Amino acid sequence: VHLYDLGHPIVGDPLYGEKALQSCFPRLMLHALRLTLPSPSGPPIIVEAPISASFQALQHSLCQ
Repeated sequence: VHLYDLGHPIVGDPLYGEKALQSCFPRLMLHALRLTLPSPSGPPIIVEAPISASFQALQHSLCQ
């Protein structure tokens, strides 16, 4: 909603995204490669998630 309010909705967002683009983007086009979370009992927790093949394929098709 915050990005929508700024005029930049997340592509693929079924609620706030542009309706004309929904058929082209079957999912929310948002990805975090790495998250670092504080841990109350030790070093930060680092979670990594590689970009999926389907996300990469769609990303490459947009750049062509």
